[in-house]
Amino acid sequence: MQNDSSVYRLIRILYLLQDKKHFNYMKLLKLYYFAEKFHLRTYGLFINDDDFYAMKNGSVASTAKDVLTKNFNFLNDICEEESDYINNNITIDFANYNCFINNQDSSTLSKSALTAIDFSLKHFSRFSQWDLSDITHDYIEWKKHKVKIINLRIPKVLENIDDFFLNPELNDSHFLMKYLRYDPYAEDRELNDYVYNNYLHNKKLTEYMNSPLN
Repeated sequence: MQNDSSVYRLIRILYLLQDKKHFNYMKLLKLYYFAEKFHLRTYGLFINDDDFYAMKNGSVASTAKDVLTKNFNFLNDICEEESDYINNNITIDFANYNCFINNQDSSTLSKSALTAIDFSLKHFSRFSQWDLSDITHDYIEWKKHKVKIINLRIPKVLENIDDFFLNPELNDSHFLMKYLRYDPYAEDRELNDYVYNNYLHNKKLTEYMNSPLN
């Protein structure tokens, strides 16, 4: 039976998101962000637990970035087996900003994960890494921190997961209009509202259960 820890699952997702031998790793991280955003808004949780940060070039999944770039100094919770798997399955070319992930067996990925991957590829794979960076700048989870990132030059700011459910106004979304002319996430507002309400309920329940009084 294949190991299905978050590290293995992450690498399998990234493999399905790359579409050629030499793939720009910034673009891959953006496609991963779009897939996770879809999964959260559709099913109420991420495929993998991760922290998302607003950075100069858009929203970035912290652990995904560290795994893809083999930044083991920040991967303190992984075991030796997982570290070896990363080294043996990811090739990174920092000089040309490219990466390559060896063939992965995706049979252990959930249907919801595959649906999120398909969504990301369908709507965003045709764009360059810089186009995708622009598009992420229109979403609320990044836009709330624009002043800190651009004006104050703070390297990264932790994004609020609640903000992933918010829809930007298209008349104030230059890059969405430029590249897509619509917001792919806003196509089913009723579903988004339903999932968001359930997400908030579960979040409050978790906070209550973890409070010192219980």
